[in-house]
Amino acid sequence: MKRLIYTILLMSLSVRAQHVSVEMYNQQMENDSYGTPLGSPDGSTTLTKEIDDEISLLSPAQKASFKAQVERTQNNIVRPPGGQETTVSPYQNTDFSQKRGSSSRKLYKKLANDTQQTKKKQNEQMRSEFPLERDAAHKDTKELVKKGIEFFNRNRIDKVCHAFTHTNTFVRGDISLFLLDINGSYMASGEGQSSVLWQNIASMSDNSIVKIEDLFELAKTNNGWLHYNWRNGTRVIYVEVVVKEGKKYILGGGYYSFSQADHVVNLVKQAVVDFERKKREGKPVADAFSDMSYPLGRFNNGNLYLFAYDFNGNTMAHGNDPTSIGTNQLDLQDSDGVYIHREMIEKLKHATEGVWLTYKYHRATKRSYIEKVISSEGVPYFIGCGYYPEADQKAVINLVERGYEYLKTVGKTQAAEAFTTKENDDFRYGDIYLFVYDMQGYCIANGKDPVAVGRDYYNAKDDQGNDFVKIFLEHATVTGAWVNLPNKNSIESVYLRIVNMGNQRLVIGAGVYPASKEETMILLVKSAVSFINVNDSSQLFAQASESNGRFIRGNLEVFVLNDNGFCLVYGNQLPTIWQNFMNSKDDDGRPYVKIMINSALSGPSRVKYRLNGATKEAYVQSVKKDGKNYIIGASRYLTAW
Repeated sequence: MKRLIYTILLMSLSVRAQHVSVEMYNQQMENDSYGTPLGSPDGSTTLTKEIDDEISLLSPAQKASFKAQVERTQNNIVRPPGGQETTVSPYQNTDFSQKRGSSSRKLYKKLANDTQQTKKKQNEQMRSEFPLERDAAHKDTKELVKKGIEFFNRNRIDKVCHAFTHTNTFVRGDISLFLLDINGSYMASGEGQSSVLWQNIASMSDNSIVKIEDLFELAKTNNGWLHYNWRNGTRVIYVEVVVKEGKKYILGGGYYSFSQADHVVNLVKQAVVDFERKKREGKPVADAFSDMSYPLGRFNNGNLYLFAYDFNGNTMAHGNDPTSIGTNQLDLQDSDGVYIHREMIEKLKHATEGVWLTYKYHRATKRSYIEKVISSEGVPYFIGCGYYPEADQKAVINLVERGYEYLKTVGKTQAAEAFTTKENDDFRYGDIYLFVYDMQGYCIANGKDPVAVGRDYYNAKDDQGNDFVKIFLEHATVTGAWVNLPNKNSIESVYLRIVNMGNQRLVIGAGVYPASKEETMILLVKSAVSFINVNDSSQLFAQASESNGRFIRGNLEVFVLNDNGFCLVYGNQLPTIWQNFMNSKDDDGRPYVKIMINSALSGPSRVKYRLNGATKEAYVQSVKKDGKNYIIGASRYLTAW
């Protein structure tokens, strides 16, 4: 839309001038709603260069006029009842041919056509299930599985299992292969998890979501993909049926996804499996929905929670607001006038699988994934989960800074009301909200839970036993500081500022959960550092080695070394304990562990190295405890996805 405004306004300016930097324009392009250039659907042609060329010919005075006109035109964007944006331009009735000649007419016609095509493409992209990074991960996984199948068909079963389990031939960064027999037992696994061999996948998986019959059924289709919980993470696998000497096996490969889209799908699919299982057991639907609404249950993960409605809009479950259960939300609208639940119901009426819906909520873009379920009585419901792709650490800082200035300007009472009132979105952005405590631990404002206001939280503990308010008060600074705490089966990163209000000091803050593998890696390490600072070192080693413990997320696991290179813990890879890795070399012959140790002793560091033919990055910190130096870290492959 902004690029359309720019082009129309440029056509209204008739005087050409010298080249000039277009910093303002570039900034506007970076903030474009979809972030894709105008042009043909395949991206082969764009108008970006043509518009740049036009801007470069304006004089400084004309550029100032141009900027003002852009702002005025943006303010004239209107939305008809159907919800689609249209622009009322100050030059709507202008004859462009008189202003700019035939070349401008051609440009304008091209713009009109390209805008329609691009808008369609952008809407399809926003409605798509996953970002492009997911496509790359799927492509790499499927290619590796195909390579494994070729090897399987040419070799004996023992040689196949050895190659998958003990060599790097079938490892591509984070992706590795596995082989299951017809009973679901692991015959081979290349994840470095030898403890899973001969274990049954159905008995090992979280919430019994993976069953061998499901895998065989999936493998028969053209889309043998499955999401499930494993090691506190979202595991995504691709499987195919293979046959040797008349026996069937499942050969598959997979990776741990740290994208919010995959987490959302995983939560919904878990809930659907749980719903169907309880239906088979003859339990009432209320039994399944009650589990989805428990705020500290397995269906709540950080800022992700489930919701469920019937097709009349009645709330059956809500993990973020259980008080809404029983209310009718059929006419709930977003800020653009979209009837959210009506849209969801309409989409599901014509869908054979789960669907996505993008809408605005609390001033931010939200993407929700929903699936339909039917009770044993034939009543349809839908279960969903959503996330805010733009609610990140930058948004947290911006909201806290705005709240800080407002608090200083209008005072504690008025600011506390504005921060807490749920009907007021001025101090919310998606699922980010403000809270305020005084230095005695009393809650002054809470945008998520108004009931908390006025209560004493000084000795309150979170679900991990941490005195979270005490930690807030201890770590907050005048200029702003981050603190990381485990919360709701995830790790929350909270930004805090001290506010001096005359004779009283307050702490204002807001939090966000990791949205990428990089963020999760860093938060795991920082969380482990905080843990060892207040606990005995052996307690950290014990907890870090638990396969479903707080310091493992998928294939991200905390490791601890001493400064002589001995491994004290590396996730649940117990054989690594007391091995010395000081002289271990990466694929390029570099002593990467020695580099990690030396770097960490100088301060928190990132170290890159190559293993299994791919680049890996470790984040490491040094902690001194009882006179000893411990190197605490975690690592990830720097894949394209």
